[in-house]
Amino acid sequence: MAFRTTAILRQGLKLRPPFELALRSSCLQLVLARWGLETAALMGLRGEQTANDDDRKVRAVEAITTAMYESGLDDHATSAEKSMLDKPYRTWEYSDYAYGDHWEALGVLQWLL
Repeated sequence: MAFRTTAILRQGLKLRPPFELALRSSCLQLVLARWGLETAALMGLRGEQTANDDDRKVRAVEAITTAMYESGLDDHATSAEKSMLDKPYRTWEYSDYAYGDHWEALGVLQWLL
């Protein structure tokens, strides 16, 4: 039974060329960077944060979104990823934080690639 399931999965999986994997990996990196900024804001990790820190984070969010569009990665990002990256800073909803279920797994994938 396990062999049959494995054979079915192999037939359904499509190997992607390395360049496409690199593009998807880049998309995931942008989403992970944004997730980090949003999570820090949500958790209220302020410490000795100043107004300049918040401005810096807003600029970082804008830079992430700009990088996606100016590099052409928006053609390789999923609609959910684009939707998350297009949202203003600190406006993510629960579904955005839960995207992919396990952010740590995406980080490990990034590291492996």
